[in-house]
Amino acid sequence: MEISITHPANISYSIDPNNADGFYCADIEIQNNSKVPVNITIQSFKASPDGDIVFEDVLPDSMDWSNLSTQETKSYIALGIKYADEFQWLIPQYELNEPLYAIEVDDTYIGALAQYEMASLRLCGYHGLAFDGEYSTKHEIVFVFSLV
Repeated sequence: MEISITHPANISYSIDPNNADGFYCADIEIQNNSKVPVNITIQSFKASPDGDIVFEDVLPDSMDWSNLSTQETKSYIALGIKYADEFQWLIPQYELNEPLYAIEVDDTYIGALAQYEMASLRLCGYHGLAFDGEYSTKHEIVFVFSLV
């Protein structure tokens, strides 16, 4: 049996400390192209060593984000993932209506997707405000798909 899933290979996010929201990212859309429902798990979600700066993932309440130094701002991020719409999921996990932060992800089941259906996940983040230039950084998220 073959499972066919479509999901993005790369998702870009941007941080703008001059804006009230300050964090921008397109939703992560996952399409089940198979004739059977599939379970979806996030195996890992963490900062990648690639890029100009490498963030350490932390929980949002572990930092006073508005008072970080420039070096601290470029060192820490609270990057989370949550449902864009829980009703897209065949078997939703209600705790994902709020962000699950990268530091909390450990082979985490996020739900099931019906045959030929699409669902979206949303990234969100807390970050410092003292960036002094343009930088690039990466996070890696690993999905596991299996038959229901």
